[in-house]
Amino acid sequence: MFLKKRNIFLLLMLVCLALLNPACHTHKHAPKQKKPINTLIKDKNNNTNNNSQYNNNKSSKFYANYSQKWGVKFDGNENKKIIESIDGWLGTPYKYGGASKSGTDCSGFTLNVYKESCNIKLNRSAADQVNNVTLIDKDKLDFGDLVFFKISGNKVSHVGIFLNDSKFVHASTKKGVTISDLNDAYYKKYFYKGGKVKK
Repeated sequence: MFLKKRNIFLLLMLVCLALLNPACHTHKHAPKQKKPINTLIKDKNNNTNNNSQYNNNKSSKFYANYSQKWGVKFDGNENKKIIESIDGWLGTPYKYGGASKSGTDCSGFTLNVYKESCNIKLNRSAADQVNNVTLIDKDKLDFGDLVFFKISGNKVSHVGIFLNDSKFVHASTKKGVTISDLNDAYYKKYFYKGGKVKK
């Protein structure tokens, strides 16, 4: 009798364990709860904002570096390709009739910068580059505009590229490709017009 009761008890225990075990198994392997859709959108927006902030910081650093290097204040909207092209030409020696980094004249320099950075083909001489622009007054100059000078007679004989803060870059006969100031007495005397390059 005792053995029979014991067997029934063991049988009941086994049944209970069998019933409890699947419940525990299901609980252990329950699927992970997915993030709500609004959380996913928020995460995506955060990533976009982080990338945008990174790009803005990178861009600010770019302009800050050149502002310090050239002594020219940039507002962050200037054409980066023109800046990089100019930087590659700075220090190039002057050579009349030249248009390469071994030696260039003023129009050879402006021609190459616009070709490299904007894929725009300017005329070869300073006098002919006047035909590539819409002429403007000095107070209307923006970054990248051409600046023209009449140094001898009534014909345009010199050209450069306006930066900012009255500064411009050009191929000087004495210094090669360099940055000068339109307010210097010499350039102020011979300045003719600015010009916005026609696309």
